[in-house]
Amino acid sequence: MESYLKLVVMTVKDLRELAKQMGVPGTEGSKYIRKDELVKLVADFQGMVVKQEIPKLPVKEVAPVKEIPKLPVKKEVPVKEIPKLPVKESISYSQKTSDEHFVEYQGKKYKILKELGRGTRGVVFLIEKDGKKYALKIINNPDEDIDREHSCMETASKHPNCNKNIMCYYSHEIDTDDHGNPRIKILMEYIHGKTLNSFTHRFMGKSGEKLVVKFIKETFSGLMNMISKGIIHQDMNLNNIMYDKDNDCFKFIDLGGCAILSRQSEESKLYYINYAISALGSVYNDTLSIKDYSEGTRNLIKNIIKTMREIPSNLKEIARLIDSLPD
Repeated sequence: MESYLKLVVMTVKDLRELAKQMGVPGTEGSKYIRKDELVKLVADFQGMVVKQEIPKLPVKEVAPVKEIPKLPVKKEVPVKEIPKLPVKESISYSQKTSDEHFVEYQGKKYKILKELGRGTRGVVFLIEKDGKKYALKIINNPDEDIDREHSCMETASKHPNCNKNIMCYYSHEIDTDDHGNPRIKILMEYIHGKTLNSFTHRFMGKSGEKLVVKFIKETFSGLMNMISKGIIHQDMNLNNIMYDKDNDCFKFIDLGGCAILSRQSEESKLYYINYAISALGSVYNDTLSIKDYSEGTRNLIKNIIKTMREIPSNLKEIARLIDSLPD
């Protein structure tokens, strides 16, 4: 390749000298090279360059790769099976009976129809005996709050002297479940109906005016009954008031958050009473849509709500306003 490059820069004198060396005829003593001889000369020179063998480089032999020795595989140690621990049922309702569709209460068997509700510590079942339906609440590991709940229910509305606007309480018993844990069973009235939270759509428009008046009168009556017996419902909300379809009335349920006035100071008693009345007024305010009611009823309800939410409460004025509502 180097000789080929030199050819590119050769002078005519150089070419003539090269032609003499290659024995091109007619070049001895001549100052010129014919065109055809020049082309042939260049072609022959290129052939000489191309035919030069490129020396082969010595190939180094690759050293054979040493085989990596295989490590011995450790045998897996068999895992010991962990024994299963017995699972404690949080709520046991079939104690002392082999039939899971029955529950024993005060030595008698009641048929379980369905589960009505369940919480972190308890469950409520719909049960039946001799054709009559009841609600049975079963609570594990009862504490002071649970004791207060059934005490409030017993004081406010105990069978056979039940108040029609408070869920009726029948009785209770304390026993142990299948694992020896203490529990309490509370037998209560079964209310066939819905909570106010899922019932408020019926309070809209003129068609609900009479029902709203009934709702206000009965819930206020139920609250006054509790206060007269020294009981205050402290969890006044739409989920703790039910409409009883069978008896066509409104009832307070779930007295778990009640306060017993006899255990309070005089100052605390007034606070609890004012709180309960104001809370019920807030339920009325949040629940009722009265824009389409008759003017007289609409104004009365507005005054009732306003007066109930004032502190201190004027019970006489509230009672007077509610009595003025049309039947």
